[in-house]
This record gives sequence, C-alpha cells and structure tokens, in this order.
Amino acid sequence: MVYKQTSHLRSTPVVNGYTSLYQPAITPNYAQTSVLTLTQKYNKRPDILAYELYDEAAYWWVFVIYNKNLILDPINDFTTGLTILVPNRNFIAGL
Repeated sequence: MVYKQTSHLRSTPVVNGYTSLYQPAITPNYAQTSVLTLTQKYNKRPDILAYELYDEAAYWWVFVIYNKNLILDPINDFTTGLTILVPNRNFIAGL
C-alpha cells in the first residue's frame, strides 16, 4: 500500500505487500508534561481524555507513548486511579 505524500503514515515500511508496524515520529519530551490521575469518566476511554485535552480524540495514542511502562493495552490498562504523564497541549500542537 502506498500512502499519499501528505500522509503521516507514508514512511511506514511495507514488507511482503503488508504494511509493517507504524512508529510514530514523536519523541517524548518529558519536560513538557503534567501528571494526571484518571477518574471514572476516563475509565477505558483514552479517546475522551484526548478530546478534552487536545480537541482531537484520535490523539489517544499519545498517552501510550508517554506511559510505555504503565499502558501496554491502550484500552484495558487505562483505568480509574492510574496516574499518568500527559503532554502539554502546546507540545502536541507541534506534531
């Protein structure tokens, strides 16, 4: 599969006709984060938190990148009471 020139997925390798794993072109900047403890509202819903923080539900994956040691399953590990690092809105806007 070939992606459009403007697609962020364009650099994803294709192996034997299948798209390989996508590696986001984001390097976490832990200096631009806040600490957040998840409430019941966000239990198993990283998309809701992403929408509220960044006005874009599709940025749910950012929480996984910044919390690799805590979130292995982006849905089932995103539970009430979990304290995570959350990148500041200004840093995400620069993606």
